[in-house]
Amino acid sequence: MMMMLMMPPDAEGKLKDVPSAEGLLDDAVKKLRATPEKKASIEIMVQSGESRSCSAEKGKIVDFRNSNSFGIGVRIVLNGRVGFASCNRAELFGNTLEKAINTSRIGEKLAGLPQASNDYPDPEGCFDSRILILSDARIIDNVESMLAILNQSGVRPTYAGMSAGSAFQEIANSNGVRITDKDTEVSAGTYVTIDTSVGWWGEIEKNIARINVEEIAKKAASMALESRGAEKTVSGKMPVVLRPHCISEEGGSGLFEAAFVPSINGDRVVRGNSRLNPKLIGTTAFDPTLDIVDDGTLPKGLGSGRCDGEGVPTQRTVICEGGVLKSFIHDHASALKAGLAESTGNGFRDYASTPFPRPSNLVFSSRNAVPEAELIEGISEGILVNWLSGTHTANDYSGDFSVEAKNAFLIKNGKISEPIKCAMISGNVFEMLRNLKLASDNSIQPASIRTPSVVAELNVVG
Repeated sequence: MMMMLMMPPDAEGKLKDVPSAEGLLDDAVKKLRATPEKKASIEIMVQSGESRSCSAEKGKIVDFRNSNSFGIGVRIVLNGRVGFASCNRAELFGNTLEKAINTSRIGEKLAGLPQASNDYPDPEGCFDSRILILSDARIIDNVESMLAILNQSGVRPTYAGMSAGSAFQEIANSNGVRITDKDTEVSAGTYVTIDTSVGWWGEIEKNIARINVEEIAKKAASMALESRGAEKTVSGKMPVVLRPHCISEEGGSGLFEAAFVPSINGDRVVRGNSRLNPKLIGTTAFDPTLDIVDDGTLPKGLGSGRCDGEGVPTQRTVICEGGVLKSFIHDHASALKAGLAESTGNGFRDYASTPFPRPSNLVFSSRNAVPEAELIEGISEGILVNWLSGTHTANDYSGDFSVEAKNAFLIKNGKISEPIKCAMISGNVFEMLRNLKLASDNSIQPASIRTPSVVAELNVVG
């Protein structure tokens, strides 16, 4: 088992001896004052973080890691073009500043950096100080608890793990932006097998109290046990119930993340690389009962925070209301290209990358939602799917997809019956969104999308 030592963060989640973005900005302005680049607009991002993780393979703990991270990102707009550079050591800041200046000479056009704001939200539940003091022994105990439950259930734990960490971010720019943000995160998951059946369950939260490792282990074991002895296959076009992990998954590998989210990316929209375009704004592009909102202020949302990676306040942006397309998500650059007055607060990044539009918490809901059990009761023949494999192959422009159903079950006469041996599911995400039913319960957020189970008519090949 590997152990890496680290310095603990302070009560705000900030690592000790980390320079401030405002101080570095002042240094940069002073250095440039006597140079031809004195009129440059400058942005400094400083990030620091710590994480602890424990993992087990084949029923035995094999690794425990403590690590921290630190980095500085520098953006400069000079003569209408943007340059960027980064470093992970404070003493390299001077060289990083010079690299940012040099890259601005060949960088993309950008009119300027975001302006300062006096109205930053403070979403509830983004920071849990208990995660900072969570002991290494407690993390190891939690993984061992999962292993014990799995062994008692009679399944073989292929993998089990838990991680916890915190992050601190500060952004300052020459337009007056001065903003800090902090974040905590804890996750746990396990993958199990029995005979030829598999089971998986994982959760990620910002609050330690919302993670129950025993329940995670039980859900994974139950999924594997219920899928045991699958022989049934089905084919045809039929109702398919997709549970939340099919739609959204950690690492952005859910179906909607792969096939739909790129279409609302403002940068892709202005470049003409999206199935959706500005001419569709105000038209009914989706099911008339469907609402889609990106909400960076959502309490306890995985993507919630005070600001995005450019120091722009997070906000609630309506993407679709009653099936009508209302807007896209933008960072500062794509908003300018689209002729908008300001960004939607979706310019996310880390210190080593430039901003790009992505969702914070993309929330799907329906005005006609009913409990999942009621949706299933209305299906004479169909299937229920717990998660998908192969979503990365979905076409991020057309929305076409062909994926493999995992832990799938036959629905017969309104009841969930025997497990299905194998099934490929294909369709088009935009067609799905024009005729989609959503459950009213069990909304969870495995990644950037918060959604309940959904039902759509899809092609199934067993």
